[in-house]
Amino acid sequence: MIRMWLLLLIMSSATFAETSCLSSRLNAQQLEAQIQDAPYRYATNEGPLFVSYRSTPSFSSYAAQSKQIIATRNPRGTLPCPISTPTTQWLIKHDQLTPPVTVSDSRRPF
Repeated sequence: MIRMWLLLLIMSSATFAETSCLSSRLNAQQLEAQIQDAPYRYATNEGPLFVSYRSTPSFSSYAAQSKQIIATRNPRGTLPCPISTPTTQWLIKHDQLTPPVTVSDSRRPF
């Protein structure tokens, strides 16, 4: 139940003044409408769909290109996402990720 609520919280609509991936100002009726409308079910139709790992010179280049695709195609890709994971903590500690962490940071390959 908690996982479902977190998923719904993360997938809430930007039309309700989102400031991060955790923002939610939805009541039960608005939440039901969001589930029915599914505004984030589909990616935007911009930019490439994927990066070929075989055509990139390094993994860091592949990861950077993947992050850019997510930031461009995910309607919420540029929102700050303050969910701390062991991976994001390690990347920040080793100067490989600069806060604030965004949705595209947390979804890209590491």
